[in-house]
Order: sequence, then structure tokens, then C-alpha cells
Amino acid sequence: MRGYLASSRKNRIFHLFYEKPSSFPEWLFFLLRCVFLVTFTCIFLNVCFLNASSMFQFDMPFSITMAGVLLVVLFLLLYKARGISKSCSAFFSFIRRHPVPWAAAGLLVLFALQMVMVQAIYRPIGWDCSTIVESAAKGDLSSQRFYFSTYPNNLLMFCLLKYLLKAFFAFGGTDYWLFLAVVNVLVVDIAIFLVFLICRKQFGTTCGFVSLLLFVMLFGFSPWLVVPYSDTFSMLFFPLIFLLFLKWREEKRIVWKGALLFLIGFLSMVGYYIKPYTLIALFSIVIYLFIQNLNRLKQLGLCLLSFVLIFAGAASCGAAYNVTVKEPYAEVLDYSQALPMSYFFMMGLNTKVSGSTGKPLYGAYSGEDNLFAYTLKTPEEKKAGTLAEAKRRIAAYTPKGYARFLYNKANWVFSDGTFWVEGEGYDVDQPSVSTAPFSKWMQSYLRFYGANYPRFANLVQAVWIVLLFLLICPLLNNSDDYKMPLMNILRIAGLGFLLYQLLFEARPRYIISALPVFVLLAVCGFSYFHKNLSSYEESDFKIPE
Repeated sequence: MRGYLASSRKNRIFHLFYEKPSSFPEWLFFLLRCVFLVTFTCIFLNVCFLNASSMFQFDMPFSITMAGVLLVVLFLLLYKARGISKSCSAFFSFIRRHPVPWAAAGLLVLFALQMVMVQAIYRPIGWDCSTIVESAAKGDLSSQRFYFSTYPNNLLMFCLLKYLLKAFFAFGGTDYWLFLAVVNVLVVDIAIFLVFLICRKQFGTTCGFVSLLLFVMLFGFSPWLVVPYSDTFSMLFFPLIFLLFLKWREEKRIVWKGALLFLIGFLSMVGYYIKPYTLIALFSIVIYLFIQNLNRLKQLGLCLLSFVLIFAGAASCGAAYNVTVKEPYAEVLDYSQALPMSYFFMMGLNTKVSGSTGKPLYGAYSGEDNLFAYTLKTPEEKKAGTLAEAKRRIAAYTPKGYARFLYNKANWVFSDGTFWVEGEGYDVDQPSVSTAPFSKWMQSYLRFYGANYPRFANLVQAVWIVLLFLLICPLLNNSDDYKMPLMNILRIAGLGFLLYQLLFEARPRYIISALPVFVLLAVCGFSYFHKNLSSYEESDFKIPE
């Protein structure tokens, strides 16, 4: 009897934190949940208390305090919403009945404010971004033959910008850096809107607007908005692929379901040719479908057919890319000089010290590694030589040392909520175009060496801490979220992105492409946490089965 009571008490304690899985796939997803939450809890604690940012030294006590204030304000506003006056209540009810137009209107207002910011701080950007933009403005990459031969992964980005600028010049435009900054802002705002649509569809209207609030506070006025590069252009693909997947789950017509799978495969490859790790979105869906159908033999055949349709879409995109992008430049570029993945694996193993702050950088770009790769002439030599050097570095670390290196690397990548603003090349030294008094004031907040930049950076860091906290909120409540398809896919994508950063060349700015994933995960965590504590009607916070 005593043993039974002890067992019963233990089950009740465990029941506070999770619902027991009922099938083998659910156990796997439950394990995924545990791994994800433990991993990102460690990351959250490191960001707060062992911050390893190498570009800007945050005032972490201030940022943590502000994060706490933001969380309290967020929950107070939501909890007290039903106590507002009837007129306001009617107003908010009207918004809830028409959330999409209101969200779009809010983003239009945001876009107008962003245009003021862009005009104030934009400038020609250095590093790879400058190489691609200047070549696109000329409509010719022959002057950068070596660069595009070495990094053909930027070829599609060059083509996109080339045709955008061709249209811009045709209408009499001249300031192409300002134009591309505006296009960049549009891409980011569309990504924000897609995240809103996903959150509204999955978690209700309130969570949709919470996603808008989080995304805008974190990235809506980021200095990265004036950097028209693949980090921001690829931001669209994670939410777009996930939205198409949700549509596929709802669709009943077989033909349309097949078309959606084909489109998922096609667009995933478009994202891959802009930023390779956006393919994680597709991999996360494929892994989810495979695990979900492990104990359903009748469904396994349909699952394999789904994979065939996805592969067909991906293969079609690959063929179109070869014909329209790669082959036209085959006579100009030498694709045999392209750096293999083993090069990025090798570079992801280096440790160096920042010249400006004296802080260590883990797996960041290294000029020495780059020069070493250039000494290897043929594709076979490049692959074998860089792989041999990578193995040598791993052996030198020892297992314990390599584990410590990966821990430090994850901490470094996630420590900077500004995502390494002006940390690339010599971008920090490039002056903004506008010299108007108001622009100078804006630059004092949004340029790295501005007098007021620490205020901006520390506030953004506070929002980043809030997002990471909401991301691990499922630890705080009894949740069966591992039964939710989107949640499992997002967690696979989040861990997949982390794994990519750990294994290959890494940067804090690489988070930008995957930022929609982390905003979605934060809103997922918030939805469960808020559902248990809020006084809203269940219909407003519906958690799908």
C-alpha cells in the first residue's frame, strides 16, 4: 500500500510537467521535447549569466531587469484586458473579428516608420554584400569572377538583385543602395506577417498579435534592415514552408495536396540556393512525417508518396536553377573552384580572438583558413585537404575539449540579441549617407559607435531574453505539446539550426534567417503558459489537437 501511494504521488508530480505519451512516435516526440527544452534552457541561462557576446558588451543586469519588466507588462496587459471599459472592449472585439486587416494595417504603419529609419542610417555595405550588390548594379559579375567561382551559393542572390536593379534603373532610379534597403524591409515585413498568420491559425488571434509584438520589438528597427543580403532575403522561407505545410494538412482534395507538397519541395530549394540552411525547414517536415507514421503501416505508403512529390518539386527547382542561373555563367565562372562543405566544417572548428574586444570567436570566418583552402587547387584536393585539417583539429581538442568548444560556440552564437550588428568586414567604419540633424540623431541610436547605441542594444537584448524565456515556457506547465505537429516541426528545425551552427562556420547573424522559427517557438510556449493562467475564453486560446 505504501509503495502504491509513493508511486501515485510520483505520477502526480510528473503530471505537473507532462502528459504521458501513448504511442512510440509520441515517445520520440516527447524525447525531442525534453532535449529541446533542456538545450535551450542552458542557452537561456548562458545568455543571461555567462554572456559571451564578442561585438558589443551588454549591460546584462539592466537587460535582464528590462526583460522582467517586459514580461510583467505583457502578462498584465493580457490578464487585465477584460477589465477595460465597454467601449474599449468593443473596439478590441472588433479587432479580434478582423485580425488580418488590422495586422496588415499595423505593418503598413511600421513600414512607414521603417522608411524614416532607413533614410536616416542607410549606406553602402562592405564585405560580401557589397560584392554582390555592386556586381548586380553593373549587371555583370566578370570583375568578381574569382569570388563567384569560389562562392557560387551567392549566384541566385546576384541574379535576383540584378533584375530588381534593372527594373529600378529602367524607371530612372539612381540610389540603388537605398532602393535595395527598402526591398529588404519589405521582405522582412512579409516574413513578420507570415509568422502572424501561422500563430493566428494555430494559437488564436491574441497569440498572433503577440508574435507581431515580439518580432517588431526584436527586429522591426534593426540596423540589419539596411543590409540587403541573403540573411534577410531568406527569412521568408521558414514561415512560408510551414504555412504551406499547415495548408497541406487542412486540404482534402488529393490533387491540391500533391501540388502543395510539390510547391514545398520547389520553394525549399529556392531558399537553399539563397541560404543553404533554410533547407532545415524541409528536413524538419520530412523527419516529422516519417516519425509520425512509424506505427501506421497503411499510412507509410502515403508518406513515401509525399516524399516523392516533395523530391520532384526540389528536383524541378534544381533543374530550373541549372538552366536559368548556373549554366548562363558557366563560361565566365570556374565552378571547380567552389569551396566544399568540408571547408565550412573545417572553419567551424577554429577559435580566434576579436581584435576590437579581445573576446573569443568560435567557428567564425578565418582569413587563415580561407588562404589555406586557396592553396588547394582541384575539387578533390579541396575536399580532402580541408577534411584532413578538420579531423586534425578535432583530434587536437580531445573529446572533452571538443564538447567544451561546442558549448562555448552555442553560447557565443546566441549571446548577441542584436545578431552582431556591424560586425562583418569593415562595415562599422562606413559612414551613413544622410547628414541631416534628425538622421544624425537616429544614427546615434542605430549605428554601432553612436553615443546612444548602448541604450538601443541593451533594450533589444532584453527582448531577446524575453523570447528565449517564452521559448522554454513549456517547462513551467503541464503540456502535451509534443502531440502538436507544428510544435514538433519547429523543435526539429530549432535543433537542426543549432546543430548546423555547431558543426559549420557560425555567426550570430545567421540567426536572422531562422528568426521566424524562434519567434514561432516563443509564441508556442507563451500560448500554453497563458492558457493555464489567463481568464480569456477557451475559444480565444485554442490549442489544436
